[in-house]
Amino acid sequence: MVLKTDETLAKELHDAYESYSKNANWKTQKKCQVEFKDLPQENQIVMISIARLIKVWIKEALNQQLKELRQNKKITILRYDDSYGYDLQENYYRI
Repeated sequence: MVLKTDETLAKELHDAYESYSKNANWKTQKKCQVEFKDLPQENQIVMISIARLIKVWIKEALNQQLKELRQNKKITILRYDDSYGYDLQENYYRI
C-alpha cells in the first residue's frame, strides 16, 4: 500500500472540510473557500502538517497491528532481513 503524498492528502482534506462544512450549513472563511492551491500559504502549511500527522498515526497503528499479529503467531513474516512495517525509503508497508 502506498500512501498519498502529504500535499495530495492535504488537498483532499481541504476539499472534504469545505464540502462537509457546506453540507452542515456552516460557512467557512471566504479566503478558504478556494482550491487548495489558492489557499493562503499559512493554511496550506497547516493542512500539510495535519496530513503528515494523519500518516504518522496510520503508520503507527499498522505497525502496532503487525507487531501484535506477529507476537500472537497469527502471521508469519519472512523476509531476508526479517523486517516488517512501513518502509520510509520505499514508502510502502511490508508484510
